[in-house]
Amino acid sequence: MPPERTVLAFDTAAAHCAAVLVSGGERVASFVESMERGQAECLFPRLESLLAGQAVRWRDLGAVGVGTGPGNFTGIRIAVSAARGLAFALRIPAIGITAFERTAAIAYANGTVGAGDRIVTVIDLALGRRGIQVFEAGPLPVALDSPRRIDPGPEASAAPDGKADGPSGNDLPVERDGSLVCAGDDVKMIRADTGMSPEALASLGNLTWRRLEAGRDLRRPLPLYLRHPDAVPAFAR
Repeated sequence: MPPERTVLAFDTAAAHCAAVLVSGGERVASFVESMERGQAECLFPRLESLLAGQAVRWRDLGAVGVGTGPGNFTGIRIAVSAARGLAFALRIPAIGITAFERTAAIAYANGTVGAGDRIVTVIDLALGRRGIQVFEAGPLPVALDSPRRIDPGPEASAAPDGKADGPSGNDLPVERDGSLVCAGDDVKMIRADTGMSPEALASLGNLTWRRLEAGRDLRRPLPLYLRHPDAVPAFAR
């Protein structure tokens, strides 16, 4: 497999350890293992087995992709640290893919939205909170704003004026319905699943491959946290 067309992407941002190998835009192999903890011990042995099963060597890879969240704090750190380490050792890009972007890409791939449509992606966080981000749909979704958190309560809103403003200058209507976020008639709302379904795993790999091919957004991946940790060290309180 030519290295510039083969990518390995993985995710441990929730109660799973998952990875997918993509070559030429097509899934070659993958695995998903449910687990509440132990991703740090599981990840590299499973990645080694995945590559060996397809006779792919580490140096054959053109990039590594990684799910950057939102999700479990520890899980996100495990995967992002692994991706950065591999990128440094192999001298290849590490490409971060958020669950928001993955959701927008799935909606386009399955025909829920068309190219150029506006999407509000919504992710359930803890304690009734929601995370949202607005995209323009396409094979590589274009973010129209930054990810944000919306807390429950009558005073909460997507922005001070109740709208999500994208850099395009267009106001995208977003209104509250209880603790959920709903889009206006001209904007699709897509609810995300932070788990790792076959569709989500395929999207993670496909986005990594497309980003590499396009030479777009190849900056070092950073964890995406939209809530404070449940526990902090005593010195940080």
